[in-house]
Amino acid sequence: MRKASQNEEEANHVVSLTQLQEVPSRSLILLIGPPGAGKSTFCHQIVLSNIEMRPVIYVTTESSPSKVKDSLRQEGLGDVLPHPLAFVDAFHETVGLPTAAQPDMVNASSQDLTSLDIAIYKLKERAGENVLLVFDSLTSPYLMNGSELLRFMRMTLSKLAAEGDAVLTCMDEGCGKKE
Repeated sequence: MRKASQNEEEANHVVSLTQLQEVPSRSLILLIGPPGAGKSTFCHQIVLSNIEMRPVIYVTTESSPSKVKDSLRQEGLGDVLPHPLAFVDAFHETVGLPTAAQPDMVNASSQDLTSLDIAIYKLKERAGENVLLVFDSLTSPYLMNGSELLRFMRMTLSKLAAEGDAVLTCMDEGCGKKE
């Protein structure tokens, strides 16, 4: 009897990607997979399915916010949004490219986790409660900061989830140590 109930408990913790289309508040989800597996595409689908319900903050480290917006538009994002969509641009500064100031964007660097933390909280302050934070991807900050990223995940991302927000983060499988 005990073995069956343990298996039932474990089954309750396994969630399919279909069930994640609406990321629950107070949750931190780390999606890990090989490069090209569709993690970014999945993030786009999550944005499209959640923008109707709540503000979205999208942290981009490996492509520009304009590229992400273009992809979202191709996938069905309209011009008029029911809730704000804002970006932390951690791409341009990290690779040393200039970027124009925009009201729905805060710049940061993947090399500086404090910069990322401040940028996220600036947009969070503007967006209000029950925000969805999509962090695509943690790979660049991890490669630059190693184990400091674990602290960032605990102190920033877990804190947002504990405060009632939803957090979806992606990372390339095999990019570093098993930590």
